[in-house]
Amino acid sequence: MAKTLPILPRNISKGNKSQYIEDQFWGTFEKNNKITHFNAGRFSYTIESGGGKNHHSTTYYKNYFIFAIPKDLKSRFHLYPENIGSKINNFFSKKEINTESIEFNKVFAFSYNGKKDENALHIVKTLSPVIQEKLINLAKAKSDTQILFSHNTIIFYFNGYMLNKPQTNLEKELKLAREDKENIENQMNYLIEISTEMSQYLD
Repeated sequence: MAKTLPILPRNISKGNKSQYIEDQFWGTFEKNNKITHFNAGRFSYTIESGGGKNHHSTTYYKNYFIFAIPKDLKSRFHLYPENIGSKINNFFSKKEINTESIEFNKVFAFSYNGKKDENALHIVKTLSPVIQEKLINLAKAKSDTQILFSHNTIIFYFNGYMLNKPQTNLEKELKLAREDKENIENQMNYLIEISTEMSQYLD
């Protein structure tokens, strides 16, 4: 029986006005004789502030991939871009986690449930030096790269679109152009490789 993957907004709370999923597709992806269930698409949310003449509304668009892993996680944690806000928050909460890679620590921050001494070792051991390098490269290629570990899934999401310059023309033919198909497969190969290695160390 195929695994049922959660819809993105159930795992990520963003915006205060509206959340939408578009261009969604799902299925299975085979790599190294292993089948991975996935859900992918574009997630948008709106943030509104002020009122009357001071009303502001901004909509953000995220490209996401959700991959199933063969176990339910005991803890839920989030890997997201390091910034001054995360530094201040983790300093006061005493929940900052650092790896051996100085560059990785400059790129990513962690948020998680529970106490640091109960989670730090568990979280860091999922991030081998090879995985850290791949995530750094991903962050350089995709702005606002974030990874969420939740229940039986690993979720990647970042700014923009899955295909920046799609070659598919659905008015002519109801299937992906070869270039688009290869582009999506390359993205999924890269992310599944990261997910597979990290999931080996998740409790």
